[in-house]
Amino acid sequence: MHRSGRRTAGTAALAALLGAGAAAPATAAGGDEHVPAPPCITSTSDWRYTFVSNDCSQPYSVQLDYTDGAVSPCRYTAPGDRITFAGYGTDADYVTDVHLC
Repeated sequence: MHRSGRRTAGTAALAALLGAGAAAPATAAGGDEHVPAPPCITSTSDWRYTFVSNDCSQPYSVQLDYTDGAVSPCRYTAPGDRITFAGYGTDADYVTDVHLC
């Protein structure tokens, strides 16, 4: 599954917000570093879907990194939620990291 269109759309939306005077979202110290998801955020993948479960007592927003370098959209997950992202597909594009956003 190819995700570059989603990444491009997100970049365009961020550029539009910044052009309108909105502040950029906060990032981890150092700018490009990812803040790892806590151990109570777990993920499992199959060829079609990656499921992320929040077994924490508080909500988090998470993103996934894939082996092809793509980054998923940032998604909110409340305690007890199980949210769905793209799976690894026929190209074996596996999740390499789950981090906070």
